Order: sequence, then C-alpha cells, then structure tokens
Amino acid sequence: MKKYISLFSVIIIILTMCGAIPAHASAPYDGFPFVCENFEDGNKENVIISEGTGKIMTVAPGAGESGFALRHIITESGGELNFSLDSQSFAPGQYLRAQAWIRLKNEIIDKTVTFMLCGVTTDGEEASFDLAISPELAVDEWVHVSASGFWNGVFTNGEKCDRTQPMYLKVRIGTGAPAEDAADGGTITYDIDDIVFEPDASPAAETEGTNI
Repeated sequence: MKKYISLFSVIIIILTMCGAIPAHASAPYDGFPFVCENFEDGNKENVIISEGTGKIMTVAPGAGESGFALRHIITESGGELNFSLDSQSFAPGQYLRAQAWIRLKNEIIDKTVTFMLCGVTTDGEEASFDLAISPELAVDEWVHVSASGFWNGVFTNGEKCDRTQPMYLKVRIGTGAPAEDAADGGTITYDIDDIVFEPDASPAAETEGTNI
C-alpha cells in the first residue's frame, strides 16, 4: 500500500495525470532524464555502492506491483546509492528534481532522504549539491518522495563546480550510518524504485541566473 496524507494524495494524482510526476519511471531518452531507474528488467548494474558498506539486490514486486525494485541493505557508514552522470551536458541554470518510491523494511530514526549531485570544485575538492526532504517513510509501505532545487553550478558549500570532472548522483537515507540511524542499532534495509533525477522545467529558471 502506498501511504499518503489524503490532500497530498489528490495533488500527486493530479500532477501525475498532467505529467509533472511520473507514476513510474520509463526508459530514458536523449538528454532527459539524467537518471531513470525502474529496475523492470531485474538489472542493478547501473547502481554502485561503496565496497564493504552493504549489498544491493533486486526484489519483486516493485512499487505499484511493478516487476522489480532495488533492495539496499546498509551495514556500515557510507552506505549510499551512486549513479553516474554526464557532467558535460549537466549545464547550470536550471531547476533539478529528484524523486523515488521508498519502502522501509526496518524502522529507522532519521528518515531524511537526500539526493546529492556530487562532483569536484574548481579547487579540486569533492563536494555536493544537496536536495533533501524528510518524508514520513514507513515499514512495508511505499511512499513517494520528491525534492527540487535550482542548480546554478555551485555546490551546497558555496564552491563552484568544475564540470570538466566526473559527476554522479548519490542517494542517501538518513545519515548513511546504520549504527546511528537504525532503531535497533543494527543494519538499515529499504526498497527503492522508480528513481528519477531530471531537469524540472520552470519559468523561474529563466530569471534565477547563474554564477559559473
């Protein structure tokens, strides 16, 4: 069952019908979206996790009784999902939106979901542009999460992005540290489906400007 507050549910349904929120991720096409993972073929090859932080696997069914979802078991700190991006086509001056369906398999204390656009600053330091949300994630219930923000080529720490260097998307649940986030102090296990990271067309993007 997918969990909603009733009014929010109506809004989501309307936006989905209008195309503002996809009910399920579909196959990507040229330049849009940057990340689109629905795991419908049971393939997890596009997802990378740091060695020794846990494991990933596909499970069935996925959100909305779709074919598959990705299960992530976090056993050590640094447990995030990573997706490569084309940094050359990742131009500043646009709104970005990240979204996914998430289902907890055990209770956690910190339910913050952070979508992190990661790269390298012009000084050669690693940094990220963070889109964070604190949804009411629940055990064994699919919950839709979405966050957006204006990307002007500057990371959250205020440093400019060097777009000649590789960039990637990182998805984090909580702090990424199971000993701190898991209610039982053990591992964190959750399912995730229909991960989308895309430009979010908005008239405001034309007036925000860039500083890179």
